[in-house]
Amino acid sequence: MSKAKKAYQLYKTNLITSEEIGKTISLQKIHAYLFEGLYDFAGIIRTKTISKGGFIFSNGDFLPQTL
Repeated sequence: MSKAKKAYQLYKTNLITSEEIGKTISLQKIHAYLFEGLYDFAGIIRTKTISKGGFIFSNGDFLPQTL
């Protein structure tokens, strides 16, 4: 299923309206819904620092505490 279709399905569910927007757990649930089956780590807060094309994303060492 395409990401766009999955995002539209998420829009049609009550997940967005039933969860408190901006809370870490809510973001984890949305991430898990959108990326389940694509990534093993969908919905899990990462603890490793990752980068792409020389850009370093938020440092994984401090991400759990930051969120």
